[in-house]
Amino acid sequence: RGIDIQTSQGEPARAIFEGKVLTVASVPGMNNIVMVQHGEYFVVYAKLRTVNVKEGQDVKQKDVIGTVYTDANGTTELQFQLWKNNTNLNPESWIRPK
Repeated sequence: RGIDIQTSQGEPARAIFEGKVLTVASVPGMNNIVMVQHGEYFVVYAKLRTVNVKEGQDVKQKDVIGTVYTDANGTTELQFQLWKNNTNLNPESWIRPK
């Protein structure tokens, strides 16, 4: 449904574009998730350790959404999903290399 992005422990997850936070939830196997609406597009940031935003909050590009979760094996990984309405899209073109 998306891509997994491995990073360093304690790294922030940032909004890829300005939008509005629709959902903040805890999902088994995904830890904390945040869904942000960007017009008719929706981005899901999953596998977050902490969340820095609230539902209904407006975010700007590069705002910190939360910090990426590190599992018991020491893997720090964010799951990133992109949707256009109900259609799952390939998110790779929406992210910039670090």
